Amino acid sequence: MPPADLAAEAARVADTIAEKYPLAVRFAKLSLNRTEFMALHEGYAYECTLTTKLRDDPQAQEVARAFLESYRKRKKG
Repeated sequence: MPPADLAAEAARVADTIAEKYPLAVRFAKLSLNRTEFMALHEGYAYECTLTTKLRDDPQAQEVARAFLESYRKRKKG
């Protein structure tokens, strides 16, 4: 990618991330930062902990339902 296009592309990626559920973004960032130097099994266990916390969040459940509904509609037509 040409250097002149980097700022616009970074802004596009930032906009895409900003559209996501904030707790999921926070957990993804936390996971990446914390597991980088962990052993594989430790990192996996940590990510499973975050996944469980996210799965149990009522708002995250609603976001997941809305996503699946939208996906099914797009797939049908």
